[in-house]
Amino acid sequence: MKKREWDLLNLLVQEGTATSSQLAKEIGVSDKTVRTSLSGISSALIGNGAELVSKRGEGYTLRILDINEFERFKMLGKEHTSIPQTPDERVRFLLYKLLVENKPLNYQKICDEWFISDKTLQQDLKKVEEVVKTYDLRLEKKGKKGFYLSGSEISFRELGADQELALLDGIYSTNQIRQIVQNAVIAHSYPVPDYVIETLTQHVIISILRIKQGKYIVSTEKSNVNEREEFLIAGEICENITSLFGLVFPYAEIEYLAFHLIGKETSEKNSNIVLNEEVEKLTSEVISLVNDTFQVDFSKDFDLQMSLELHFQPLLKRLEYGQIMRNPLLQEIKVKFPLAYTMASAAGNLIESKENAKISEDEIGYIALSFELALERQNQKKVKKNILLVCNLGKVSANLMKYRFLENFKDYINTVEMSSANGIGEKDLNKFDYIFTTVPLSINANVPVILVNYFMESGSLNDVRRSFEKSSKANLNSFFSQELFLPHLQAKSKEEALKILCTMLAKKRNVGSILFNEVLAREEVAGTDYAYRSAVPHPIHLVSNKTYVCVGILDNPIEWTIQKVNLIILVSVGKDDKEGIQEFYRSVSSFLMDHSMVDELIKDRNYTKFLANLNKIHKKEG
Repeated sequence: MKKREWDLLNLLVQEGTATSSQLAKEIGVSDKTVRTSLSGISSALIGNGAELVSKRGEGYTLRILDINEFERFKMLGKEHTSIPQTPDERVRFLLYKLLVENKPLNYQKICDEWFISDKTLQQDLKKVEEVVKTYDLRLEKKGKKGFYLSGSEISFRELGADQELALLDGIYSTNQIRQIVQNAVIAHSYPVPDYVIETLTQHVIISILRIKQGKYIVSTEKSNVNEREEFLIAGEICENITSLFGLVFPYAEIEYLAFHLIGKETSEKNSNIVLNEEVEKLTSEVISLVNDTFQVDFSKDFDLQMSLELHFQPLLKRLEYGQIMRNPLLQEIKVKFPLAYTMASAAGNLIESKENAKISEDEIGYIALSFELALERQNQKKVKKNILLVCNLGKVSANLMKYRFLENFKDYINTVEMSSANGIGEKDLNKFDYIFTTVPLSINANVPVILVNYFMESGSLNDVRRSFEKSSKANLNSFFSQELFLPHLQAKSKEEALKILCTMLAKKRNVGSILFNEVLAREEVAGTDYAYRSAVPHPIHLVSNKTYVCVGILDNPIEWTIQKVNLIILVSVGKDDKEGIQEFYRSVSSFLMDHSMVDELIKDRNYTKFLANLNKIHKKEG
C-alpha cells in the first residue's frame, strides 16, 4: 500500500468508524481520493486479519478478524512508511522500538531504515539516554549486536505511558480502549477527571504491548488492593480487554492498573478521604523541618497542613508502587517559585529518608505549590512598625503630625509615640523601629532616624513610604563576608567539609563549638543537598544571635546524601535576624536554581562576582 493508504488505515484504527469526508479532512485530500484509497485498503486487508465494512449513513469501520495476522500486517507497513525526519521524532521512535522489541536494536539496520548516519544515531541515543534515566532505566550497548533498555518492568510501563508511545503503535484503537476504561469508571460511579482516563488508557495499551512480549508486572506482597473499589474497576477493564483481544491479564497486572487509580485520587474524592496517622505525622515533621531550616513559621497554617496531607496520602501510595505523576508546570514552578521549590526539595529529602523511595522532581513541584500559597498568605500580613515622632512645634502641631502619619501609613504602623527633642532622652529608643523627626537630632540610636518635613508634602510622603517598604528588604551583604568564603575547600567527605567550615565560622564569629554537632544532627534528619551541585547545611537549632553564612567551594566534588556536591553554603540563622531570613533564602534559592550562575561560581570561585549575582537577583525580586 501507499503511504496515504497506511495513514488512512491508522486513522481507522484510532477512530474505529469514520466517514469519507471526515477522513478527507484529516489528511487534507478530496472525498474521491479517500474513497479510491479505501478501495485499495480493502483489497490489501484480504488475508491479513481484518476487513473494511461500509455502512450507509455511518461510514467505514475497520473490523479485526485475527489480531495476530493484522499486527504482522501493520508492522510490515510501519517498516515501509514510518521514517522519522526530525531528531525529536527519531527519539520518540527509538523509545517506542526499545519498548516493544524483544531483542537489541541493530545500529546499522536503523541507520539504513531511516537513511541517517551513525553519528546522527549516536546523537539521538544521547537524548534517549537522558529521557530513560529519569525512569531509572539504562541504555545498554552490546557492541555490534546493538542496544537495549534494562530496568524494572514498572519503569518500562511508566516510560511508555508518560511519553505516550502508545500513539505510535497504531495496532490497538485508542478510542476503543478509552471507551472500555470510561465505561468501567462510570459503572462504579467513580469520579475522575479526563486526564486520569487518558493516562489509564495509555497504561492499558502499553500493558498490552508488554504482555504480548511476555513482560509482566511482579505482584507486591504488601498489597491489600483487592479489597478496594479501584481493584474491581481495573478487573472489569482487564476482563473486557481479554474478551476483545484474547489477552490474559494476571492478578499483578490488575493490581498495577488499580494502583494507578489509587495514586491519582482526585480532589473530589479527597474531600471525603480519611487521613491516617502516618500522613498526619509526616506532614507535621515536614512543616517542622521547613520551619527550622528556613525560619518561616508555618506551624499555625491549617490550610498548608491540609493541603500537604491531601497530597501526601496518594503520594505515599505512588511511592509504594513506583508510580510517577508527571507535572506539566514543573519548569515554570522552578523558575517562578524558587524558595517554595527549595522548601519542597527539603521536604522531599525527608520523605525519601523515611520511605526509602526516590521522589521525582514532578512530585517536588506539586509540593512546592502548597508552600508557595502558604508564603503568599504570609506575605499578605505586613509586619507593622513601632515609631517615634519628634516635633518641637507644640502639642497641637505634634498631634496633627501624628494624625497625618496614621492617615497615610496606617498599614505600616503598629504604635506611635510623640516626643519633643528635649524629651527624647527619657524614651527607650530600642523599642522603636523608626524615629521620624522635624528637627535634626544629635543622638546615638540603633534604629533609623529620618528627618521629615512637618507639612508632609508629596515628596516627604514618598520618602517615608520608601523607608517603610525598604525596611522589609534584607541587606544581603550583611549576611556574607569575604573572610568566610573559601574558594578552595579540600575535603574527602561530607563530615570533613562540615568540620572545616564549622570550625572556621565558630572561630571567626565566636559561634561556639556546638555548631558542628548541631549541623550533623540536622543532616541526620535529612540531607541538605537539595539544590544543583550544592548543599545548604545549617544547625538543627539556632546557635547564634546574628546570621552568618560560610561558603566553601570544593576542589573536588564529594558525595553528600543524594548527589555529589561542589558548593557548600553553611547558614547559621541568628536569633535576632528572623525578619529578613525569608528574603535571604528566597534570593539564595533563586541563585541555586540558576545552573549557569552556580557553574560560574564553581569555575571562577570569585566572591565579588558571587555577591553581585546575589544582589542582582535580590533587586529583581524586590
